[in-house]
Amino acid sequence: MTRPIFAWAFPNVDYRRIEPNAPLPFNANSFDIATANAVLEHVGSFEKQVLFVGELCRVARRVFVTVPNKFFPVENHTALPLAHYQPHT
Repeated sequence: MTRPIFAWAFPNVDYRRIEPNAPLPFNANSFDIATANAVLEHVGSFEKQVLFVGELCRVARRVFVTVPNKFFPVENHTALPLAHYQPHT
């Protein structure tokens, strides 16, 4: 198995690939802060989102979660202005 580009670029970082909708592979309170920036909308159903946030709360003492705002003019994933207002094709 080849190493991800991130792991090659940052060899001193403990890189973990986390499977979707699986429990996070960390003990309770392993971190002071956990962040999920523009991740929650990709988790799936509302129930899966609740489970994901619960997992973040389990592994960290503080949690910072952000989600894109459809009224913000810059699309959060691509950094393109007004891209999310274009019709889907």
